[in-house]
Amino acid sequence: MEKKRIEYLDTAKGIGIIMVVVGHSTFLQEDVLTWISSFHMPLFFVLAGILIRIKGDENKKTLINIKSKLKSIMIPYVSFSLIYLLIDFAYLMLKQDNITVVDLQRSGIEAVTLYGMSVLWFLPALFFAETGFLLLRKKTSMKYTGMITAAMAVVTAVIIPFFKEQYPMFMNMPVLWIGYLLTSLLRGAAGMIFLAAGYFGVVLLKEPALGYQKKEYAKTVNLKELALGVLFLLFSIAAGMANKRVDLHTLVINQPILYFASALAGSAWVILLSRNIPKIRPISFFGKNSLVIMATHLDCQIMIAAIHFSYFLNQYVTHAKQYVFYLTLAVSVIAIEVIVVYTINRFFPFLLGRKYRTGQIIKYRKKN
Repeated sequence: MEKKRIEYLDTAKGIGIIMVVVGHSTFLQEDVLTWISSFHMPLFFVLAGILIRIKGDENKKTLINIKSKLKSIMIPYVSFSLIYLLIDFAYLMLKQDNITVVDLQRSGIEAVTLYGMSVLWFLPALFFAETGFLLLRKKTSMKYTGMITAAMAVVTAVIIPFFKEQYPMFMNMPVLWIGYLLTSLLRGAAGMIFLAAGYFGVVLLKEPALGYQKKEYAKTVNLKELALGVLFLLFSIAAGMANKRVDLHTLVINQPILYFASALAGSAWVILLSRNIPKIRPISFFGKNSLVIMATHLDCQIMIAAIHFSYFLNQYVTHAKQYVFYLTLAVSVIAIEVIVVYTINRFFPFLLGRKYRTGQIIKYRKKN
C-alpha cells in the first residue's frame, strides 16, 4: 500500500521554516524576533519526535536507524558544508565580503567538529538527538526513557549556563575543537529533550501509524484543539518575551524553565493550528522541503540577493515604501527558493542523500 504523508506535520514544518527565514531577515521588530526565537528551532525537534513514534523507528534495528539518520541528516550536512566552504573560498579569491584566510580556516574547523557553519548547526544537533534518543529507547522501557529525559532536562539546564561562562577558554585555537564539539553535543542534548516531548506527546494527537491508512480522514475542525492552541500561543508569547532573546545555536537559553516552557508551548500551538486549518499547498511545499530552504536561504546568498533586489525596486515606489519592500522581499525569497528546491530535487538529489530517480524524470517528460 502506498504510504502517505501526514499533511499537518508538513504544514507545521512549513510554518517553522517560514519563521526561520523571517528570523534571519533582521527587518522585524525586536519583540517579534524574540518571540519567534523562543520556539522556532525546538519545533523541528518536537516534530522529529512525533515522526519517530508514528513510524515506529524504535522497533527497527539500531544499525538501520543509524544508517538512515546518516543518510538523511549527515549527507546533507557534508554536502552543504562543502558548498559553504566553496562560497567562502570564492569570496576570499575575489576579495569580497571581508573573508580572510583565518575565517576560512575557522569555517573548516566548524564543519569538521560538527559545530556547523551558520544554520547547518541544526543538522548534527538533530542527528545526536535522534540517534541518542533511539539508543535510549532500545535500552530502556517507556517509563525509564521518560524519567531519564526528564532528568536530562534538569542537567542540561544546569550545564549550559555553566558552559557558557567557561566558553571563553575555548577561544584558544588548540582547544577550539573541543569547545566546538562540546557545543554540538549540548545542542543535541537540548534537542533530545524536545524530541522526547514530541515522542511522548504524540499519543494526545491519536495519530495512526504513518502510511497505513486505507483512506484519507475527513477534514474536521476540533474547536477544543483550536482553543487549546490559542492558550498555548498566548503562553508562548508571554514566556518568550519574559525570557528575552534566546538562541540554541549559541546556547543562549537565559532562564531554563522559561526557555523549555515557551519552546514547548510554541511548538504545541503550531501543531494544533496545523491540524485544524485547510491544507495550504505553498506552506506544505515549504515544509516538505524545509531542509533545502534552511540550508540555502542565508549562506547561499538568497536572502542577500532578495534584499538587494527589494532595495533596487523600492527606489521606484512612491507610496507605502516599507510595506512594498517587505512584500517584495518575501516574494523574492519564495520565488528563488522554489527554483532552488526544484533544481536540487530534480538534478542534485544526492546533496540530500537521495537517489536520482531517472524513471520519474522520463515519466515527467512524457507527461509534458
